[in-house]
Amino acid sequence: MVSKMKKVYTTRQVGNFCGVDLTTVINWVKQGKINAYKTAGGHRRIPRQDLRNFMEEYSMPIPDEIRETEGLKILVVDDDPNILTLISNAMKRSPKDYKLATAADGFEAGSKLERFKPNLVILDIRLPGIDGYSIIKKIRKEDKGKKILAITAYGDNETKDKILAAGADGYLAKPFSIDEFIGTVLDMSKNI
Repeated sequence: MVSKMKKVYTTRQVGNFCGVDLTTVINWVKQGKINAYKTAGGHRRIPRQDLRNFMEEYSMPIPDEIRETEGLKILVVDDDPNILTLISNAMKRSPKDYKLATAADGFEAGSKLERFKPNLVILDIRLPGIDGYSIIKKIRKEDKGKKILAITAYGDNETKDKILAAGADGYLAKPFSIDEFIGTVLDMSKNI
């Protein structure tokens, strides 16, 4: 189900949402605090997801109109093709609408993070070439609002603590049940 809500806002609309004057919004754009683009006529437009990210970063209340999304976009990163297939099949049982993309290594994950723009990343911690901790840190540096579910075959408490300390929102140890996986994804995606 794709939302029919507006996808971009004017600086005046953003000012109204944030309770500030439109010149304040223009200054935020100039300072690089919020992403915007200019129309051919020179008017600034702010995409809904960028506005939502900005409001989350600065702990502003987010109106329902902004909170609405176009559905859950999930990127699954794992070098094991069986896990990618398992997760893809498990998500077919999910009652929530979603779009799914997969990546088999850190390089492909980086590319898909940029192009696909997921709002939930399911990430194996041990990947060839780059470890999952580095990917978590990169995601957190660029997008604090993105949800991250780390999965690993190393289910000890030390690994779990390290994963959560790196910035992941959740953790699952392999092997996990389909019901446990779906429940975790649904819990994590409640506010997406």
